[in-house]
Amino acid sequence: MIKIAGETVEGLIYVMLGNPPETKKYQELEKKYQEKYNEDEMPSYVAEAYDTVMLGVKVILASDGTKENIKNKLFEVSKEYDGVSGNVTFDKNRDVVKSVMFKTIKNCQFIPYEEE
Repeated sequence: MIKIAGETVEGLIYVMLGNPPETKKYQELEKKYQEKYNEDEMPSYVAEAYDTVMLGVKVILASDGTKENIKNKLFEVSKEYDGVSGNVTFDKNRDVVKSVMFKTIKNCQFIPYEEE
């Protein structure tokens, strides 16, 4: 976004789900992505997609393979899953519950937002 929009996005405030890219897990995934695809930056959706697949695999492996058991295991396994993009849990309505953080763009860098 900064490459395309440049200084016009300076001061933009946005919400980011889960862990910030500064975490060790995120950086490790980003490094593997960059090496495999020979790209400078990993798209932000990659961490979410990675966690979706990994959580799905863990749930299926923990289940007995039946639809009902897989559904129930999702609630159990997700409580312990510490993903690249953050912790993922589900509420009683099966909606995803995930922490968020506010970030901003300052001096062409993505940084945590702090009220002045």
